[in-house]
Amino acid sequence: MSFQNVCYGIVAVAGISLALFGKSPPAPPAPYPPTPEALRFAAAEAAYPFHNASIELPAGDRQFQGPGSEVANANCLSCHSAGMVLNQPPLSRAVWEEEVRKMRTAYHAPVAEVDVGPIAEYLAAMQAR
Repeated sequence: MSFQNVCYGIVAVAGISLALFGKSPPAPPAPYPPTPEALRFAAAEAAYPFHNASIELPAGDRQFQGPGSEVANANCLSCHSAGMVLNQPPLSRAVWEEEVRKMRTAYHAPVAEVDVGPIAEYLAAMQAR
């Protein structure tokens, strides 16, 4: 089969296709009208434009106190306030240890494995007072 015969075949198929299916493809359907939700969102965005905001939180200087507090101050205060931690319901040492391990695994808290036990012991002792 020569190149010329292939070209004739392509032209013939194109001609038959045009004869059968029309000269141009159908026009795309008209776009759907916006939904009521989209219209409400657009109106709200126009009335209350979004913008970035900077919020400065008050500095908390309260620290854990008492024997063993050094490990809690070094590890816990980067994410939690001392008041928030000490106002938790009374938990046993084992439960505190589970909580600290969860923070290490689920939240990737930078707490060394060797500090898990001392933190749990300190927190359980503070709540027992």
